[in-house]
Amino acid sequence: MSSKTRRQFLSDLGLSVGAITLVRGIANAEIFTGNGDVGGGSRTPTKPQRLLEGVDFRFAPKQWQSSFYFPDDVQKSLVGRYGDLLYGSMGVKEGNESFLETVSFGVVGYEKGSLGEQSLALPSLPVITTKLQWKTLNATLTVFATDGDGEGRVDNVLLEFNPEGTASVSFTPSIVVTSEKHYRVDTKSGSSTRKGQIGVLFREDDPDHPFLLVDSVIELNRDGNDTQLKLEQQSLAKPKVAGFLIRIPRGGQSYDRVSGGFGKVKDLLHTVQTRWDSVKTFGDKNLWNLPEVQQEFLLASSRMVINFREDKEKDTNFLTGPDQKSPAKLEDSHFIIEAARYLGYDEIAQQALQTIWDHQRYDGSFSSGGAEGNWKETSIAVYALIRNAELTQNWDYFNSLYPDAWKAMSSLQERQKKAWDETTLNGKYGLLPAGYGDDGIGGTCAELTNTLWAMIAIKALSQIADRLMLQKNVDVRQFYTDLMVNFMRMTKSEMMPHPQGFVYLPMILKDDPLWKVSDITRRPLPQTAQVYLAHALTLGNLFDRESPVVKGYLSLINATMKEDVPTGTGWLKGNSVRPSDAAAIATSFLWLGQGELARGIFTGFLNHASPLYAWREEQSLITAPIQQIFGTMPYTRANAECIRFLRHMLVFEDEKDLRLLYGIRRGDLVPTKPFGIDSTPTRWGRVTISMEPAEGKRWVTKFKREGFTSPAHPANHALLPRWLPGNVQIDKITGAHFYKNGMQVEIDPAATTWEAVWLDFGKT
Repeated sequence: MSSKTRRQFLSDLGLSVGAITLVRGIANAEIFTGNGDVGGGSRTPTKPQRLLEGVDFRFAPKQWQSSFYFPDDVQKSLVGRYGDLLYGSMGVKEGNESFLETVSFGVVGYEKGSLGEQSLALPSLPVITTKLQWKTLNATLTVFATDGDGEGRVDNVLLEFNPEGTASVSFTPSIVVTSEKHYRVDTKSGSSTRKGQIGVLFREDDPDHPFLLVDSVIELNRDGNDTQLKLEQQSLAKPKVAGFLIRIPRGGQSYDRVSGGFGKVKDLLHTVQTRWDSVKTFGDKNLWNLPEVQQEFLLASSRMVINFREDKEKDTNFLTGPDQKSPAKLEDSHFIIEAARYLGYDEIAQQALQTIWDHQRYDGSFSSGGAEGNWKETSIAVYALIRNAELTQNWDYFNSLYPDAWKAMSSLQERQKKAWDETTLNGKYGLLPAGYGDDGIGGTCAELTNTLWAMIAIKALSQIADRLMLQKNVDVRQFYTDLMVNFMRMTKSEMMPHPQGFVYLPMILKDDPLWKVSDITRRPLPQTAQVYLAHALTLGNLFDRESPVVKGYLSLINATMKEDVPTGTGWLKGNSVRPSDAAAIATSFLWLGQGELARGIFTGFLNHASPLYAWREEQSLITAPIQQIFGTMPYTRANAECIRFLRHMLVFEDEKDLRLLYGIRRGDLVPTKPFGIDSTPTRWGRVTISMEPAEGKRWVTKFKREGFTSPAHPANHALLPRWLPGNVQIDKITGAHFYKNGMQVEIDPAATTWEAVWLDFGKT
């Protein structure tokens, strides 16, 4: 192909310069790139908002991947950090996530290109641009999915080369397919492209359906598992550009169905944007408007939650990642469903909840097919049933399943009795039997996570059964009381000393053999699985804030902080981060009333994302001598936890109080722009709250609550902090009775609308 300017190249693709600029440049101002620099765009602010947030992806995983497929899409296409396409995840092996087939791009005879940057068109629009660099040459890859009428699902890559300097550069572009499979090439007349020819790659075991098409003649060479496709040799000098379109059919389509797209790239890109525009970021009853960086993460997380929804026949499920062949664990499902409720996806959330309960086992228990002994899945199913009824203010579905919830509770009670009869470590305390702990606790051992979750669920069930005067409410209440009394008695014997001089409650009983295994790398850490204690605080309100259990938990979390987050809480032990745990623990600091620390941990959590707003399930600290990863990426649970914290920092439900704005930070107020959330569901109805700047260095909080029909007790108070960070002080409240009590303002919960005025005494 002769050298062309970029405008000529785009014209050959059937794409105008304006159209490609639209996709590549949408909201590109202040977009952060893979190397931590601020990308292009017309605005170059002196102090970008994300720097005020402290978010620069400084702790991003060493390797990352991002999804770019559609909701309910059976083709889980991923793009790697270097713009490579990744297919058929086989999980993490030898420290890397392996795939059945990968497609990468480069230059014959050149080393792998260095990463210049990688960015999204928009957080809510997964058109992914990657820039690679060599000494004399640059490449830009634009990856996107299409699913056009008559054509079907296709992955697309716009591949452009341009010289780095002023001298002419000769090179041969290449595509490398890495797989155990074998391939053959063919060349067909390409009437839909001005180049005249289309190279086609077929798998040898599937000669009728092309694996890859490119608008270039192909020369094939194989070396081990690498099949190298040499494209047409190029010779370039600025401002010339050499470009190609690569199309990978994902539905077994014939050549004729997808070859016509080479002349319609403008239309393809338009359909991508139109398709994603049709996917609602929020449901009909909900709207979020957060400070800039928070809104970016919210939009991306919303996209990925819907991205990982899977609708099969009558089941609607959420997957925790693209490599999952079965629905998410019930624990992950609950938090993803709750996040979906906060986003306003009520119908989808209800369908996913019903899918959970459609799979209750005969004995009343639940299992998502994971390890045996994970009794907490039964508890989580019961809690999710109650929580979704609270958020919808509709108890019809709960009432219809209450007998099944009672049966689930009975199955847990039977396990407790069995443990007692067998005089196990757990049984001697009257707890649930030894089970599977998860989050770093493997196998069956004397752990506490299952008992904690049973207490969370049974307490919630007992409260509702009492309020609704349901059958066997006394039995439910007695089961909770027994567990709670037994658990607190146990803590007096099981609190352990920490080397830093405090005592804490581990999630494994001290006499369990795991503490004494000869291989010290297999022993649990003090902080292993402490996220379940965070759940006990924020979801169950099981302990008083001044209790030794809570004080020990607080000291332990502070003792494990590295890279601004708690470390060593999961499977990789020390020198590792489980980002979703960090976000959940940050929420527990909101519960503790420590908003600044909560936001600090949450910012650390954000900084462990990739620049494309996705998290790895678990990864090493960036300073760890050996880099390890665990689990999938993107990890939907982390996106759900991101959504949950963003909601809780504005509206947080304590057991009896509605806490408002307890996660606000000074940086949220510096831009002096309004922010808030509209109609977010709570157990006390839907809440709308906003912070709006006013003249005279003032802020106005506007509050509204509506739709409260729940049998839950009314809140004791709506609570506001008396001071926001940066010396922003409450001045007055109109529309409700209130009084100032220490560090907070207590507002009459019966008032459904009111306004609060704040005076900003901070430095500008």
